[in-house]
Amino acid sequence: MYVAKAAELNLEYLREDAYRIEVWYAHHGWFDARVTGWQTRRVRPKRTHRAGVVDLYAHVEPGPISHVGDVRLVGMTPATQLLGRAVLRSRWVAQGEPYSLDSVRLAEQGLVLKLHDHGFPYATVTSQSVVRAEDREVDIVFEVEQGIPGTIGDISVSTTPHVPQRFVRHHLTFATGDSYKQSQMLQ
Repeated sequence: MYVAKAAELNLEYLREDAYRIEVWYAHHGWFDARVTGWQTRRVRPKRTHRAGVVDLYAHVEPGPISHVGDVRLVGMTPATQLLGRAVLRSRWVAQGEPYSLDSVRLAEQGLVLKLHDHGFPYATVTSQSVVRAEDREVDIVFEVEQGIPGTIGDISVSTTPHVPQRFVRHHLTFATGDSYKQSQMLQ
């Protein structure tokens, strides 16, 4: 079937693997998760010309999951706050939902894309997750740097001999002076 180079099971590496597993659980809201032990199951015994194979199973005590507490947007104007709130609702970062670092990162990306598509091509977003262990909640603050608004400047069109310039200009969905929208640039 598959050929793999045999490697001896090194018990020292299990400590690092346990740490990686606990970090994965923490990124998904189980901050108290601990690997309590390991179990091996023999798949194939060692033979003269074949290595033995074992499966390793980690025993994990996840503890209680933490939920999203307060969610705040910092650095947005009142007009763009509405855009931000819409993105957060669609990215599973809402008060009372289970905490997930992946969801926070998706929300950051969603905020950046929404701002890029609404006239802020230089926008950046970072976040901070503050754990309140006693309440099992994580407060999330999205720090937004909107940057300067962007508008469409002079438009220059270069075409091939087989495509007339007027055809391309007729199909443009933006004009000089319009607010920058990244989605229009990608069409």
